[in-house]
Amino acid sequence: MFLLVVYEKLVRISGQIPRKDGKMVFSGKATDARINEAKVAAKICLINSLAHLKYGIKNFENVAGILKLHLYINSDKDFTRHNEILDEITDLLTSIFGKKGQVKGIVEIGSSLPDDAMMMVNMELEMEEPAENRSDLVLILTGGIQFNGVELTGGGAIDLGTNFL
Repeated sequence: MFLLVVYEKLVRISGQIPRKDGKMVFSGKATDARINEAKVAAKICLINSLAHLKYGIKNFENVAGILKLHLYINSDKDFTRHNEILDEITDLLTSIFGKKGQVKGIVEIGSSLPDDAMMMVNMELEMEEPAENRSDLVLILTGGIQFNGVELTGGGAIDLGTNFL
């Protein structure tokens, strides 16, 4: 599933797990023995996020910066190599966006994730200019909007259940 919300110049992408062609690629726990798989899983999550972003805003040149990168890792409490995984995806963001891609990520360790995914990524980005309306994919909010009779004052989302990769 996928969630992309645009509010003025803010874009939020939530819940990207390591799926390719709609199928889970890496599931189960991240362990020291599976560190390379964990790094690849995190990159797939990030690439899925960027695919949704590209479709939703059309143009990466409009990205002003990455505000938040939240990496969830499905692992046991003894796993301590989470920074290695985070470094993989922050380096990838920097290689794509340059200085605009530099971000301090947040890592959260959990005992499970949706569909037993090994990783999950949420991102927040700031745009140079407000994104144009892509009603086929994103919900653009400007405040004071009603959706199904509920006033949305400052934020809201529609889960469109789309998989691109």
